[in-house]
Amino acid sequence: MKFWKEIVIFVLALFVVAAAYGYYKFTAPEMPIAVMDHFRSLKEVELCSMDPADSSVHSRTDYGKGEIEGFHIVDTTLVNPNMLLDALDSADRANNRLAAACFWPRHAIRDPNNHENYLLICFKCYQVIYSFAGESETVLITDAPRDLFDSVIDEQGMDRYAGPKQ
Repeated sequence: MKFWKEIVIFVLALFVVAAAYGYYKFTAPEMPIAVMDHFRSLKEVELCSMDPADSSVHSRTDYGKGEIEGFHIVDTTLVNPNMLLDALDSADRANNRLAAACFWPRHAIRDPNNHENYLLICFKCYQVIYSFAGESETVLITDAPRDLFDSVIDEQGMDRYAGPKQ
């Protein structure tokens, strides 16, 4: 009889370990902690309004603000990063497993002191391309922070991409 108790205890322990691993795997952020820590350490970040058309594929207006990953920057402003990063981190933790189809970014967060460090965000396909310390990867998020990003852009009086320029 004791043998069966040990088997039951072992199976239950295995189940608990598997459940804990699954919880961690599907709720842990995909974006490295070092990336978020870097942007949180800055007093201000550059919030960028992006033209979602890839300039290497489509002929689009150059707004004179530079580009990130081939996407033209429409407008920029300096903002406190905390609220935006909290929303982005929550979106990263909330859903790491969505399928992605497009990549038409309309938002970016960039280090004003080092433009090689950025978060390029597409709320249409739930992807973020981050670039930090010479590494670049793509992670999946939810669209939960989209309204916050849009409202900050509106509050700052920034221009937004409004479609093809004639």
